[in-house]
Amino acid sequence: MAAAAAALAPPFRLAVTPSSTRIRLESEDPGLPDVDLSLVRDGRLFSRTWPLVVDAVGEGPGPPRPTSLRLHRPRVRGSPRLTGPPSSGPWAGRFEEAGLVAGAMTMTGIQDLRLTWTPDERRWWLRLQTLAGALIGTAPGSSIAVPLEPDDVDGLLRVLRAFVRALATPA
Repeated sequence: MAAAAAALAPPFRLAVTPSSTRIRLESEDPGLPDVDLSLVRDGRLFSRTWPLVVDAVGEGPGPPRPTSLRLHRPRVRGSPRLTGPPSSGPWAGRFEEAGLVAGAMTMTGIQDLRLTWTPDERRWWLRLQTLAGALIGTAPGSSIAVPLEPDDVDGLLRVLRAFVRALATPA
């Protein structure tokens, strides 16, 4: 995680002393949210992969009910898009128009990208899980760190900027 945090500096800097499970990065750019980096164990049986998770929270408008949007990448035909319940269509469009999906598609190894809305707190939560910056076990007790390549850093910054931009757009 420390290598991933270093790849994001600048425009991010460490907010507090990193723990063994989470690193908090503050943004020096008003167009970027603060983020938390962590590793999460892949849930597949016998997997030794620990994907990098990037979490960001932002306040802004949203639908009247809790909702969740997820990046959908069709295997054969169609374009990647955010999907969710039928009532979330305008909100998915807002994030797509801001460039969130386009930014995500420049990254390699995205396993999951979700946006979750909590109306009581008026907050959106972005959670991106990727193999870029992951820790991959090669044998019991040994692993290799996958670096965040320049395209991954650029894509992640585009996703985060789009997240902030979509929240700043009036409802």
